[in-house]
Amino acid sequence: MANMIARINPWVSLDVMKIHESTNHSPGSKTRTIYAESAARAIEGAIIRKADIISMSWTIRKLVKKAAVVPNVLVAGTDDEHKKSPEEMAMNALQRAIEKAKSRNILMFCSAADDIQLLGRESLPFSAASDCIICIGAALPKGQRDPTSEDFNTISYFFPGNQVAEARNPRSSKPVEYHDGSSVSTALAAGLASLIIYCTNVVKTYYDDSRPFTDWALKLRNHKNMRTAFDNINYQDYEDRKFLPVWKMFGDVTERINNAQGEEKKILELETLVRALCHKLEAD
Repeated sequence: MANMIARINPWVSLDVMKIHESTNHSPGSKTRTIYAESAARAIEGAIIRKADIISMSWTIRKLVKKAAVVPNVLVAGTDDEHKKSPEEMAMNALQRAIEKAKSRNILMFCSAADDIQLLGRESLPFSAASDCIICIGAALPKGQRDPTSEDFNTISYFFPGNQVAEARNPRSSKPVEYHDGSSVSTALAAGLASLIIYCTNVVKTYYDDSRPFTDWALKLRNHKNMRTAFDNINYQDYEDRKFLPVWKMFGDVTERINNAQGEEKKILELETLVRALCHKLEAD
């Protein structure tokens, strides 16, 4: 995932946290289990480290509470928290960590489930803060939505998630590896968000913290404004509004920057990009 993020934004500062997981191999299938308690600690760690973006390339299915017939007995001094199973307590810890990240205005990206039978509201982290987490689904090589993804209505955007190549290490003789799934897509989306923030900060620094660039750098930490920046990448005639034609906006400006003579002209081209991305950002 770090490799994918750095492919989009090579200037990114990464803080990688490995969360506890296990894999269950059964005939014809492989099931991956993410442990909620470990995921909660990772998010808490990201908050402590003052992360701008948290990329969560995993999903955890919410526990289904089963109705049980129990005697109606009042026990004085019983703490409801002690009645909960370790799994429930871990889920609650994860939800609290996500709420805390939300309150700190940290941008959060999560993977859609690669399971057509699963809805976004049935899984964490998305269901804990569906109003602010940007949910990413996988797209096929030509931009089509992966039909195995969960309910499309809960997915914010679709990014490449089929046979996506890792960045090639020129010092390695190993062949380039390819990866599939919405986990890859989520990392690419987080990388794009970090690139947008980075470009804005470069222009802000060049112009000595002048407005509007200073304001935009702060506003981009709000998930609604980052969605606006993503939506600004689209152009009118592009059919799928959830699959961003990044090659158009970023490809054109890259060519102009490469052809520009001198630092000032290059910055002017970068400024044009930032102004296009930050068009119609809302107040915090």
